[in-house]
Amino acid sequence: MLAVAFSHEATGAGKFRADALATKVPKRAWQKLSAGAGAKGHRFYDWAVIDLAEPPPRQAPAADPPQPHHR
Repeated sequence: MLAVAFSHEATGAGKFRADALATKVPKRAWQKLSAGAGAKGHRFYDWAVIDLAEPPPRQAPAADPPQPHHR
């Protein structure tokens, strides 16, 4: 769990601002959760999981088998 300022830059598969990442998260991915009781009751925040890991390397497509030549 991590809370950061909107201008914080996160790194992983590149460098991203937190506010730019948040705009790319679908609305259905956000959850309102309590961060615990405070002096004025529970503190609710909206949370979403964002994976910043490097994507797996792409494999080159398999070459087509050689075609026979007809005469």
